[in-house]
Amino acid sequence: MVPLIHQDSFLVEIESDPELRPLKKFIFREQGIEGVPENSTWPKLFNALVKSDSKRFQEHIADLALRSCSSESEWIGDDCMVFLLLIGERQFNITVPFLGKLLDCRRETTNLQMQRVNQVFDAIRKEEFAMEGDLAFIKLVFKSLTSNWNPTEDDCSKIFHQLLKPGLFTSLDSFWKLVAIRAQHLLFQNKASSFTGQGIWIRMLDTLQQQGSTLTVGQVLQLTKHLRISVFVTIVGFVGSTMTMAFLAGGYWSKITREKPAAVQTFTPTNLDLITPPRVITNPPATTNR
Repeated sequence: MVPLIHQDSFLVEIESDPELRPLKKFIFREQGIEGVPENSTWPKLFNALVKSDSKRFQEHIADLALRSCSSESEWIGDDCMVFLLLIGERQFNITVPFLGKLLDCRRETTNLQMQRVNQVFDAIRKEEFAMEGDLAFIKLVFKSLTSNWNPTEDDCSKIFHQLLKPGLFTSLDSFWKLVAIRAQHLLFQNKASSFTGQGIWIRMLDTLQQQGSTLTVGQVLQLTKHLRISVFVTIVGFVGSTMTMAFLAGGYWSKITREKPAAVQTFTPTNLDLITPPRVITNPPATTNR
């Protein structure tokens, strides 16, 4: 799972980045996507995609086709560019004539990370969407951007375990960090249509609780403001008020009692009966969205 505190600080940082902020809105399918300064290749493709300008997109493809393409070419290492080319093929129902050669050249490089990403790109191009490998979360986000496809429970379970891999998030560049965070959000959003059992949700919440014990109450509130309301409501609706309060209380309780470790009780999804259920308010006061 993408570490909560890393996710929070990263999402705050990109709000002031003129390139990453629009890219984040695009990946998360948000409204009000502004253009990106066209100082490199991927922003040109991005702006054409956002404006649904097929003619302009194909003009950029024609320019790229004139470039020398080999394993030594610096421009072939732009992961975001390749990702957008793949999306453009489907969005505009076109073929990028040099894409096969481009992927072949990337495969011949000595850059191990590029080769790993390239395996995912190859699978996407061949429409092979089995959620295998530690970067398969890329496929999930790609499918969410190009179709109405919903992952199965088994798909979500595999991606969840991929995102739990230690050091994965910190090893990614900014673009792939956005994709990883989006994949994590999609796991929650697809619960209603994809998850028939509670196992993966219990594991998710257990992981969140472990991270929550290292956060202050202020940090927890800061983190939750970045979750879409649909994600938060889905979590609350699934686990019920008792488990949600247990997660929040567990982190806060460990903070205020760290001077008395013997008195700290760790709450997990298997011992929630130790907690007195919160009083249910039948007529809660009206609130306004921030």
